[in-house]
Order: sequence, then C-alpha cells, then structure tokens
Amino acid sequence: MPSQLRLKKNEALLITSKPNIYYFSNIYIDGGVFLLLTKNKRFVFTDARFIKGAAKIAKGFIPVAIDKKDSLWWRGVLQNNNIKTIYFEPYSFTHYRLKKFKALSHGIAKLMPTTIDLRILRSVKTARELSYLKKAAIIASAVLKEIASSLRNPSKPLTEYAVVVEIHK
Repeated sequence: MPSQLRLKKNEALLITSKPNIYYFSNIYIDGGVFLLLTKNKRFVFTDARFIKGAAKIAKGFIPVAIDKKDSLWWRGVLQNNNIKTIYFEPYSFTHYRLKKFKALSHGIAKLMPTTIDLRILRSVKTARELSYLKKAAIIASAVLKEIASSLRNPSKPLTEYAVVVEIHK
C-alpha cells in the first residue's frame, strides 16, 4: 500500500472508482465491485457470481460476497476488524451511494471524505509502470511510422476504416 495511505488501526479506505479499483487490485470491471483497505487487510466486495474471479485477480485481497437482501456481509467486516472510520473518495462518491453506505454502517462506523486525492497518487509511477509506458510508446511510435508511410502513398482512397485496419495489421 502506498505510504501516503497510512491508515490507523480503526480506519479503512473505501475504493469505489473504476480507475482506483484497477490501480489497487487489477480488477477492471464496470460496477458491482468495490474495495476496502485497512491498516493490515484488503477486502474485495462483489456479487457472489464474480467472487472467485475477483479473488484470482486481486491477489492478497479477502473476497466478500455482497448480499443485497441484508447488510451482514458489510457490518460483519466492519465489526470483525473494529473499523470505526471509513474514508471514501469524495470526487467519485455519489450522494446516493454515500447515503447507502451510511445506512449500512450505521452504529458501527462513520464515513468521511478522504483528504488524499488518489488520482494524484496514481500519477506517481513505479519503475515497472514506467517500463510498461516506455514499451507502449515504442510500439505506438513504430505503428504510427508505418501508418504514415502508407498514408503518403495510398493505392486507393483512404478512409478512416482503412487506417484502423492498417493499425490492427
């Protein structure tokens, strides 16, 4: 966990935005997944149909299946880990979602917006991420050079679709 996220014993960080879910867990999915990070544990919450897949992708996370009929799954995690304060991402948390999580957490933990902008945190790249970016830039440059040469000498009228086909080749 990044050093900026120094959570205390009774605190947790709720991750609900798609880019941050991917950044912390490698899970890339639209909706139905969120994360909870504590000082010592990481949880991934999702529908029971996707829990095995989420557990395989999010290495080191404890999978928890969401049950929309009751809140025991959420309240149990909070109580078993003695979580009293949950920080959430204010720039991606809707009023509706806040209201829902406050109801789920009522009497156990309070929700507060985090002061750490995780978007900025994600912008700092590790050596591994930088190597991937460099490799991607090299590949993109080579593709663009090839496309540029084929654009200079089109054998037939060039359409946007034709350019896409060339890129895929």
